[in-house]
Order: sequence, then structure tokens, then C-alpha cells
Amino acid sequence: MPPKWKGLCQADRGFAPMDCNRKIVGARIFYSGYKASSGPINETAELKSPRRQHHVVKEAGGIGIILTNTMANGEELVADSHLLSVVDVGEIEGITAKKYTKTATKPTSTLSFSGTKIGIRPSPVVAVFSSRGPNYLTLEILKPDLIAIGVNILAAWSGDASPSILASDRRRVGFNILSGTSMSCPHIAGVAALLKASHPDWSPAQIKSALMTTAYVHDNTYRLLKDAATGEASTPFQHGAGHIHPRGRSARVDSTKRYRECSQRPDCKPLVE
Repeated sequence: MPPKWKGLCQADRGFAPMDCNRKIVGARIFYSGYKASSGPINETAELKSPRRQHHVVKEAGGIGIILTNTMANGEELVADSHLLSVVDVGEIEGITAKKYTKTATKPTSTLSFSGTKIGIRPSPVVAVFSSRGPNYLTLEILKPDLIAIGVNILAAWSGDASPSILASDRRRVGFNILSGTSMSCPHIAGVAALLKASHPDWSPAQIKSALMTTAYVHDNTYRLLKDAATGEASTPFQHGAGHIHPRGRSARVDSTKRYRECSQRPDCKPLVE
């Protein structure tokens, strides 16, 4: 790391200042907003990282975890690599589970896998972690442009690290379940590459326009895309032009091309789609 780069070594449980070195480039967990609104995090009762929770529970002899969301994540469930058997639940079910454990004399729970669920409604929704607008630095440039799938994506994984990235995790896998803009960006880039291959004379602005003007803003229940952060209908400041729609882009581009070519021939009648 270049000497001119400056950073802060923030010690935490299991990570002392002596562990910092100039070979590590990291990023803090953004819990400052939570602390600003709700006060300091009581680390005797809570851990800042859910993966470290698993490590602590396992060391204590636990065999399973019910991982509940807080208000910040609501009902959105994001898959993660766990060290123990884990059930993720939303905030509402989490409150119910906590109440049960505090009131029952001998609380018990059963963790079971019921298979992969498909046909979820409503779908898609704007993820809680999705970047939102407006662009405060340049107000005349509207952001975001559009959104794409980025939650619970089965993606390739390096064997140099465990799926949980914990030192105590000795597993090595070729694939992992990941979420974030790092997952949605490759989908956008892939569609843009296919579009460029079909139209090599198109500029980046034309490709961007094609993606944005063919995006959709309704889910599979024919309602506006829901914002998982609020549970309400999303706005252009959450979904931009909408959710990317590769098939819609292909159909509309082909239709426009046929119409343009046909309009130049007096004997041709444009198809209406």
C-alpha cells in the first residue's frame, strides 16, 4: 500500500492494533448511523458482525442460531455462509421469537430445510442496501440509472478464503452465495456487452439509453416495485429508470430497427408490436 495512503487502525474484539499492517486495505462496517440514532452498541450483548456471532456461539457449544433482522433490514433475507445451522428471519418474526424465549419456561426450536422456494411474490424488490439517489454532489445528474439482480447470487468463489472469510472456517468451496452491487454490476456489464456485440457501432450513451428505456418498474403482481427498506412502493430515487430487462431491450431494439429500415421503403408496411 502506498505510504501516502492514510487510514485508521480501529481495534476491535479479536483484532488488536498490532494486527494492522500496510498490506491490508479494508473498510469499516457502517454502523455509525445506527449509533448516532440509537446510541452506542452494547458489545457485551451484541456483536457488530453476524459472522462473528456464529463463531462465538460455536465456541460456546451452541448447535444452531436464529438470526433475526433489526429495523435497518426489516423483512429482507440475505443468505450468508454460516458456521452452524442457521435460520434467518425478518424483524417481525424476530420480535416474536425473542418474546417466546423470554416467556417460555423451556423454549425449544426446530430448524428444517423445506426446499428451494420459487415464484416468490412480490418480486423483484429494491434491496435494502441498494444505492439511492439523488446525487447530492451534482444535483442536475439523476441517480441511480437503473437496478439489476444482486441479492443471493450464486457466484464463483476463490479457494484462497473460506466462504465465511473467518480464520476458524477451514472449508473451501468453488461457489458462494453473495449479495451487493458487486453482484448486480456484472449482470449489467454482461447485458451491455451482448448489446455491443449486436450493435458494434453503438456508443456507450446509446447502450445506456437502450438499457434504461427498456427497464420495467412493476413487479410480478403488477404493482410498483417495492422498496425493501420501507415496505412502500419505490420511486425513481430508489429504482432509477427501473429494473433491467434484457428481453425487453432486445425486442424493442429489433422492432425499432425494422421500423427504421421499413420507413425508408415506400412499399413496406411497418409491423406493429
